Amino acid sequence: MLTDSVDLQMSSESCMDVDNSTCSTNDDSPAALTFHVKKKGEGVTLSNNQQTAEHKGFCVGGIVLACQPMEINCLYQVKVEKTKSLYSNSLIYLGVVTQDPEAVTLPRWPLHPKPSVVVYYQWVMVNGKKTKSQVGWALEDVKVGQCVGLMLDNRRSLHLYKDGLDQGVVAPDLPSPCHFMVDLGYCCKKATAMPVQRMM
Repeated sequence: MLTDSVDLQMSSESCMDVDNSTCSTNDDSPAALTFHVKKKGEGVTLSNNQQTAEHKGFCVGGIVLACQPMEINCLYQVKVEKTKSLYSNSLIYLGVVTQDPEAVTLPRWPLHPKPSVVVYYQWVMVNGKKTKSQVGWALEDVKVGQCVGLMLDNRRSLHLYKDGLDQGVVAPDLPSPCHFMVDLGYCCKKATAMPVQRMM
């Protein structure tokens, strides 16, 4: 179970800032992954119908949150489009916030919103508390054109994916809702949401 959690809030308006044309109306298809126009870092600009995030800064203000809550057994992923000029690879952070984005306050880097789970190279952070993890090594060396993402299984365990391959469980027993989060961090300049894939 997630520890140190706060009261969770759910809202039927979590997609309120998104053009309805970007959200599926077919019950068999998951809604497209789009980023929240208000809940993003100060250094991020959105384009491509809120599906591409570009970080204008270096470290500070690179967080973007998804509008829609994650569906079970659906893979939410982004493709790295550009890295910053000093880097050939991208050290990217992925995670989820476990409340409605409207209730989330984005702190200044290197902190992340709470309640949340964040994975990056050798760490998993649950509400800011770090634990060593081998799962995140897959995020240490992400090159332009590669895809990384997260999936909640039917036991609500969060899995990390890279180029469509399951890298392992990041954290078990996550509450609802979970909203996909990307922190472009040190090295990633631009990332684009990929079509959501139903895995099972």
